[in-house]
Amino acid sequence: MPRYAHTMLYYAPGDLIPMFFIAGGYDNGGALATAEIAGEVYEMSFAHADHTSEKLADGRFLVIAGWNGLSNLTIIEAFDPETMSFSMVADLEIPRSFHRSVVLNDGRVLITGGFDGSTNLSSCEIFNPLTNAVEPAASMNFGRSSHTCTLMPDGRVIVTGGYNPDNGFQQTSCEIYDPITNTWENIAPLNSGRDNHAASSYIWNGGEVESLVVSGGRFFNADLNLFEGQSTFEVYDVEANTWTLISPDFSQPMSYHNMHFYEGFSQTLSIPGSIGNSGIDVQKTYYSRLDTWFESFPDLPVTSQDPSSEFFAGEQFAIPGYLYASSIGPNLYYDYDAVYFSGGLKDEGVSSDLAHCIVNIESVTEVVLAPLKIYPTPAVDVVTVEWGIAAEYEIQVFDTNGKMVFTNRGRGEKTQVPQLPSGAYVAAVRFGENTLSSTFTFR
Repeated sequence: MPRYAHTMLYYAPGDLIPMFFIAGGYDNGGALATAEIAGEVYEMSFAHADHTSEKLADGRFLVIAGWNGLSNLTIIEAFDPETMSFSMVADLEIPRSFHRSVVLNDGRVLITGGFDGSTNLSSCEIFNPLTNAVEPAASMNFGRSSHTCTLMPDGRVIVTGGYNPDNGFQQTSCEIYDPITNTWENIAPLNSGRDNHAASSYIWNGGEVESLVVSGGRFFNADLNLFEGQSTFEVYDVEANTWTLISPDFSQPMSYHNMHFYEGFSQTLSIPGSIGNSGIDVQKTYYSRLDTWFESFPDLPVTSQDPSSEFFAGEQFAIPGYLYASSIGPNLYYDYDAVYFSGGLKDEGVSSDLAHCIVNIESVTEVVLAPLKIYPTPAVDVVTVEWGIAAEYEIQVFDTNGKMVFTNRGRGEKTQVPQLPSGAYVAAVRFGENTLSSTFTFR
């Protein structure tokens, strides 16, 4: 379904099958009360937009508060993959949207700040999945919404920037939360106030240096009396308690984007897909090894390079627009993860795209494979799965619970899946060292 300002989390019912829990947001008609997995739509009790979602250790997915089209919510709903249904599990003490949340190392969910309809909040709350109850948490020192909230490797949480017109619009203030002591401590401020920016934590130099990088975001230009995007990056050194501007900048101002770190490769991957000064979505993707950034355009091919080289490149499969959602999941082409993104606002309107961005950093001979062709879908009696390469293959078909419902081996470039009960399925085809997958539906 087309949507923006929604949430997206990786859902793994099968070992190699990337599926995603996509919830809420807006379409052209307003806030949405739907979520979907593999094309199947599930109804929530309330519409949620500008909310947050988190995946719990017990497998459930939380949808936390947000805006329902009329008011800010206190409602927390949970989707249970075993029953494939939603239930209301708790109420926050304070309604909020544009808040931020994160799963702590002990499994609880910290919910920070946001907007209650009149105030940018400093208050925080914690959801405990063991009791399905909301617990009080210490308030931040500053009210903020549209900020970042990042779990650090040491288990503490850093919030940066955010929006508060009562304190000069975009905030420079940053704080760190210790869940053991339930306390917030002010840390060094950003060099530039930001909201709707992105943040990602990482460890480098053999695990000795713990850092947080923030990128882009809006600021208020008082001379022009309007909000503009920023093109700068800052890195926080936890041990030194310092923020350092790094270069090069984005070539265009960015905001409303996401950023992901590939752990183990000492690199940060950013998919700006954002809005710039002009109000038009920025159609670029950026990749980086630590503080060196490489700009990629949609027609740039995947390139194989030595992982020790300074730059690496990637391919942008689709343009995500802005106010999209993204998540890291298995990369079915290579042996490391990829960033997947969905929906968003584009020049042509609200998007229903689900795409992924692959970065190949290995010095290997590249195999370029076309995606699976599956037709017809939806189907009534039989589905054809085609991969276009004559080879020995194994096909496995999974339902949305991760149960394998069909398998077959043979040689060829296509095969057929017989009629299955109505619903959504995932076909995974393996040949040699390659695996391709895609979804389809029986009526």
